[in-house]
Amino acid sequence: DDNDINSQLFNGIRGLPGLEFQIKPKAFSYANLLAASIIDEEIRRIRILPVKQCFQQFNGCIAISNFIISRYRCPQLVTFHPAPPNRLIFTIRNFDLEIKGDINGEIKVILPIKLNSTIYTRFHQILTTVQLTIHRKLNGSPYVRNIGCYVTAGFSDVFLQNGGILEDIFNSNFRGSTVKQIRKQLPIRVCQMIRNIVKKKINIPLQKASKVIPLSEMIKFAINNIKISNLPKHNL
Repeated sequence: DDNDINSQLFNGIRGLPGLEFQIKPKAFSYANLLAASIIDEEIRRIRILPVKQCFQQFNGCIAISNFIISRYRCPQLVTFHPAPPNRLIFTIRNFDLEIKGDINGEIKVILPIKLNSTIYTRFHQILTTVQLTIHRKLNGSPYVRNIGCYVTAGFSDVFLQNGGILEDIFNSNFRGSTVKQIRKQLPIRVCQMIRNIVKKKINIPLQKASKVIPLSEMIKFAINNIKISNLPKHNL
């Protein structure tokens, strides 16, 4: 009820009487569990953009498209923890991805050879570290801002399977340059995923959440808790 709320409460001055809420370690533990399940769901939706390369020595070009996540190993650790000054650190440690794509093109060794096969890119020991800060909008609603996102992969490789002589040619001549192009996209796509998670799973719910709690409800909540705490143990 708006009658329970004094508009003067929105013009608070730091240092004057007020209420302070503290997030306890158990809340961060719960946030870790939620974050892990969200990451498992969202990471499978990562999409790598098509890659195209031309090679003068082979007088031809190859194109790789239709990338999808074909395998995913869950992170060893997903953590949320506070860090000064007024920051939250979100870490996704040690997860693997395998990305499958279609490779097409034509190269000339002695005679023209058409490429039409499947390519696999694997990233191992991926580490993602995100720095977040909490701010407040003019209307009083809090929001989380992503101020830094860093992604590294311990090992990456790309290879063509079941291609016969094409597999040998690709793995010998195109492997290094192809994995380099795909690897460049990994931090961009993972950090984009994190930004989407912050927007959809954190900021939008925060925007819709109630910004004020009537004093009458807080008093009622406190009285109920006092009554429960004073009950004899055999009644609990």
